[in-house]
Amino acid sequence: MEQIECFGKINRFLRVGPRRQDGFHEIFTVFQSISLRDSLTLELTDQSGIVLTVSDPSVPSNKENLAWKACESFMNQIDYSGGASIHIEKRIPPGGGLGGGSSDAAGTLLLLNRMLNNPLSRNELKKIARDLGSDVPFFLVGGSAVGTGRGEQVEPLPDSNPFSFLAVFPNIPFSTEKMYSLLDRDENYPAPKQMSTREIQALLVQQSDGLENSFDRIVSKISGKVADVMQGIRREGFPVMLSGSGSTFLVFEGPYSLEKISNKLPAGWQSMKLRSMTRQEALGEFIF
Repeated sequence: MEQIECFGKINRFLRVGPRRQDGFHEIFTVFQSISLRDSLTLELTDQSGIVLTVSDPSVPSNKENLAWKACESFMNQIDYSGGASIHIEKRIPPGGGLGGGSSDAAGTLLLLNRMLNNPLSRNELKKIARDLGSDVPFFLVGGSAVGTGRGEQVEPLPDSNPFSFLAVFPNIPFSTEKMYSLLDRDENYPAPKQMSTREIQALLVQQSDGLENSFDRIVSKISGKVADVMQGIRREGFPVMLSGSGSTFLVFEGPYSLEKISNKLPAGWQSMKLRSMTRQEALGEFIF
């Protein structure tokens, strides 16, 4: 039995373009590993099949779970005759745009590969990750990275300067499908503009400055309350942006402590102070 820590992510920068013919959207994003993590324990078994348990009952523990799919895809790839027992201790809120499910899937691939003496190459693992989901390939890279295509084309960047932020979890769910649909209705919405390496490096050095998320422009069309709270925090002098398509949003360092912002949030909303992670911190011995 072995364990891997599966760290979450934020998109420090996210430009979403029009829907492609294949149904996906072209994006340009800067991924960043963060300190919030799930813990995944895996044990190989002689009997075929996958047994998955999850500490959070709201998260599926069957074939709908990306970690299950990752395990199944890996074993099919190498014609493994045995099975696996997996347990996920969830700390990353599901559906919050922090990549918990995708990170668990990538962690499953990395852990299986090591436990079975590395039968798959780096490129073979990437291929499985791309087939599992747009965010999964990033978690094989960790740290800071650029994502293009639908997000599955990932290029590592040098680690950014360390920074802290507040992740806010409203009790108001946002439908990812609805968020993309609202962007699609904007006929004037441009294709995502690529950035040079120099521009990206400048963004990372600036930390909170220059942050962008295409979904920020349509928050008010989903929830006036979330939009009002985000705008109120901006007026206090803090950079604010959605995490992915929301409803989780991120508050970066400003004129006073993030803890004071946390104390001003509406009743029932949760928040957590987090920090960025280097590639070494996020992947450790699993860097390849």
